Amino acid sequence: MVAIRNHEKLRDWLDNKPVDWARAMALRSALRVLPFAVRSDRPALHIAVFRATAISWSARKFPDQDIA
Repeated sequence: MVAIRNHEKLRDWLDNKPVDWARAMALRSALRVLPFAVRSDRPALHIAVFRATAISWSARKFPDQDIA
């Protein structure tokens, strides 16, 4: 198991991996936050987490599309 504790180490680790790994990690990260966000009483947080999940899912599902 790799211990990654900051942004730079994650970037260095992902440099040698296929781009799909970064997309999969983005989606998994957004999905892990989702249960905590749903339990909160902050609608802005719900929208932000839903947006992050939707964008990371679509980037993973449709990698050839420019979603910017």
